[in-house]
Amino acid sequence: VLGGRVRVLGGVVGWGRLLGGWWVAGGLALLPAGWHATLPMWYLEFPFLMWAALRFDGRVTATALLVLSGVLVLEVGQGVGPFWVLDTGEPASPRQAVLSVQIFLSVLCLGMLVMSAVVNQRHQAEQQLRAQHEQLEVLAKTMRPTLWVMDLPSAELTYLSPPFEALAGRNPGSMLGRPDAWREIVHPDDRAGTETSLGVMRERGWDDNEYRIVRPDGTVRWVRELSSAVRDEDGTIRQLVGSVEDVTHRHRAAEQHRMLVEELRDSNDRYQDFMAVSREGVWRGEFDQPVPIDLSFEDFMRQGLAHGRIAECNDAFARMYGYDQPQDAVGTRLADNFRMEDEFN
Repeated sequence: VLGGRVRVLGGVVGWGRLLGGWWVAGGLALLPAGWHATLPMWYLEFPFLMWAALRFDGRVTATALLVLSGVLVLEVGQGVGPFWVLDTGEPASPRQAVLSVQIFLSVLCLGMLVMSAVVNQRHQAEQQLRAQHEQLEVLAKTMRPTLWVMDLPSAELTYLSPPFEALAGRNPGSMLGRPDAWREIVHPDDRAGTETSLGVMRERGWDDNEYRIVRPDGTVRWVRELSSAVRDEDGTIRQLVGSVEDVTHRHRAAEQHRMLVEELRDSNDRYQDFMAVSREGVWRGEFDQPVPIDLSFEDFMRQGLAHGRIAECNDAFARMYGYDQPQDAVGTRLADNFRMEDEFN
């Protein structure tokens, strides 16, 4: 509501300036005829109309021209105004006055309307650009990766999207306009890699790189950077644009997976050592098909023996059951090795 009132007040003030300028500049029918002979000020109306064309849209400019045309025609009809006086100071004939008004209004209207159309087109382009910029800002804020733009060869950042602060712990504004500002946040051990990435990007126009950055509190985070070069018509790189995304969680998961694999490998080695040195027969079986666990013990054993096979065993087991080596027992049926009727089993 307040914004609407301000716009209305601004329009009233603007029209007041325009009409006041006409009043002072041209004099029109309010000044004596003798003044126009010695002080022809009708040409001073041009700045006020130009201001209207630059300040308002085409409808306001056309309305202003219509008002001015009506006033000038009224002057000519009443026999007063600057068009009834020739440049020599002598009175003009009615035909000369009408012709002068027609020429003046034609040139004035054509010039002002063309100017208003150009200005209106520029305003529309600015509004469209502003809307696109606002959409980009909203998109940049909602995206998890940080968007950036860097000018070359100055290596100065000209844009950083808001997610950068959450990623690096720094205000995006503190990074703009400073050469090599990005290099300051890269981990010292990874700076050579980022410089190599820059060289690759200059050659092929894009790159995909992962490296570490250091936050002000000393926290190290892994980031993935996708970058691309913007070239001029002659092929010269003018800008670099790209995105940076936090991939620390993936690197942590990979490290945890590596540690788990090593732990499992160590556990398996210990298991294999136990299998090799144990004097007791150790075996591991697998079922050809699932065996329900809610069966009675006898039924469970009967189905397990019928559908199970030896998957792994040690030397002691092979010797106990008459095999030359453990590999000979692997794959044999459990029912062939363990018989239900044998009380020992």
